[in-house]
Amino acid sequence: MKALHPKQVWELIGYSERDEFDRVVGMLVRFDKEQLAELKAILWIGKDGQNPKHWDALVIEGRAKLDKETPQYLAEEKNLGGDLKKGLEMLESSGRI
Repeated sequence: MKALHPKQVWELIGYSERDEFDRVVGMLVRFDKEQLAELKAILWIGKDGQNPKHWDALVIEGRAKLDKETPQYLAEEKNLGGDLKKGLEMLESSGRI
């Protein structure tokens, strides 16, 4: 991860797991496009079982699918915290971060 720091993701996971929707949205709207693209890639790894070795391709795809609705889309994910946690752990165990 280049734009997003794991600490930011863990903070977002904490807010999500505590159902602090306003804080989740507050963080997401402050992320720049590159951070949102990386966050989408983490979510896809955790949610869809994407392989962490495809990290760069997932970030490129995430960047291509960004729009003004992305923060809201991410905030409304049903298992955002759990999926981000799983994705981050998969990235860590694969040595990607």
